[in-house]
Formats: sequence, C-alpha cells, structure tokens
Amino acid sequence: MVSRRNLLGAVAATGAVGLAATRFELWPELPTDEEPPADSVLCSLEVMNRDDEAHTVSVTVEQDGAVLTDLTRDLDAIENDNYPPGFVVSEGLPTDPGQFVLTVTLDDGQTRTFDSRPARSGHLRPYAIVEDDGSFRLVAPANPPDTCPTAP
Repeated sequence: MVSRRNLLGAVAATGAVGLAATRFELWPELPTDEEPPADSVLCSLEVMNRDDEAHTVSVTVEQDGAVLTDLTRDLDAIENDNYPPGFVVSEGLPTDPGQFVLTVTLDDGQTRTFDSRPARSGHLRPYAIVEDDGSFRLVAPANPPDTCPTAP
C-alpha cells in the first residue's frame, strides 16, 4: 500500500519536473501605446517563495477598470528546495478574454505590474517567484496553451 506521504511526494515531484521542463520567459515592460489583444485570458497566477525568509505578497487583478481580485497572503520561508511554499490564484480572475492588469507586490516594496499586450496573448498562467536572494520576478510559459486547464 502506498503511503499518503509517498503519494503526495510523487505528485509534487511530477509537478516540479513539469515546471522545470517548461520554457519560461520574463515578462518585459511593454510600451503602453500597444493595443491589447482580444484573446488574452488570465487562467491563474502561481506565487512561490524560494527565499529562506518568509514574505507577504499582494495580488491585484483589474479588467476594464474593475478590481476582480485584491488579496494579500503570507508565504512561509522555504524549507525544502523541491517544495517551495506558495499559493495559486485561480478565482476572481477575468472570465472573458480582453485586457487585464496584474499587479504583484512583495512586502519590501518590489512591484511587478503587467497587462495583456500582443506579446502576451493567449491563455496565460504566470508565476511570481521570490528567489533565494530576495529578488522578485514574474515569468510565464513561452508558449501558452490554447485553453485554461480545468479542475478535475
């Protein structure tokens, strides 16, 4: 019989291997005069802490001037490099394609704000990562999927 610990470890390792095998790119600041694509959807945001210090992260998502998500969560310090603490935001996100603004702020004031632009069209699933040196970045798969994943 498989223990719960071994099963959870295998599931987490599978996710970590999939994440490691995915090609990511930084989201650069883009000129604000670009027209947003009509097909951008924010499927989810995963926030993780690889730092040995705990942090607090705030996330805001806006679409058409309306705030859809505004939350603040604590992130524990990392204890195991294979399982960084974190959380996933998948509720309160834009359900219709269109322009959105995602703002993620770390407790030390580092802020990353990105919006949907042609270079970011598709079904987006970005990752906000606090690195082991305390730096903060926002990355996304280079080739987003055609649809948002659905819960089993």
